[in-house]
Amino acid sequence: MRRLLITVFVLMSASAPALAQFGVISPASHEPVKFSIQDDDPAHFTINLKKIANLGVNQDAKTYALYNTATVPDRCGNFLKSSMDYQKPDKYHRIFDLRKKPEVLAALNQYGCVIIPNKPRLPPAKS
Repeated sequence: MRRLLITVFVLMSASAPALAQFGVISPASHEPVKFSIQDDDPAHFTINLKKIANLGVNQDAKTYALYNTATVPDRCGNFLKSSMDYQKPDKYHRIFDLRKKPEVLAALNQYGCVIIPNKPRLPPAKS
């Protein structure tokens, strides 16, 4: 029995770090930006920002609450201190490499929302 409990504890500990690496905060003080997922492959996770809800979004905001739910959730994964570089192939699409950031995908699955800093624009993605 003791051996079984140790095995369960070790397995739980191995999977916990990815989920424990982000906090949860209110999106109230962050610019809300609605998106839809176009490609869910973590290597080139692509979102589409072309939504009526995004008319008038402050593109110079310091932080964004990216959400893919019907309305802005009450809580979002906090990635303000995380490096979230992206490619911008056109006006409405953003491509993220999330292979080393499973916690971002976990937060999107759990809360439908992540808080990220507004990074300077990177060069357009290469075709």
